[in-house]
Amino acid sequence: LNALGAYYSYLGKIETKQREKEEHFIQATQFYNRASRIDMHEPSTWVGKGQLLLAKGDVDQAFNTFKIVLDGDRGNVPALLGQASVQFTRGQFSESLELYKRALRVYPDCPGAVGL
Repeated sequence: LNALGAYYSYLGKIETKQREKEEHFIQATQFYNRASRIDMHEPSTWVGKGQLLLAKGDVDQAFNTFKIVLDGDRGNVPALLGQASVQFTRGQFSESLELYKRALRVYPDCPGAVGL
């Protein structure tokens, strides 16, 4: 379900027609909600929801969603990267950089694209 949520989030993000974009985001939300009903504590579901919210432009809600994951696991790299993206979007560049650094300290052998 999380993979389908991520797929429809991606489709919504790249779609240029507003109506189709919203339909993809609705489908993504439905898949993430179904996944949450199966296991409400699964971090990957919350990270996926955060990415969806960020793609929709709901920055504050995305921040809170990533925070839920980090409250349970301060070293969750996808959630750290998500919060770093939120802070960057907000124009909080120094906070964003600190979160990226924290992710790199947790996972120093991460792929090069993350290290950029």
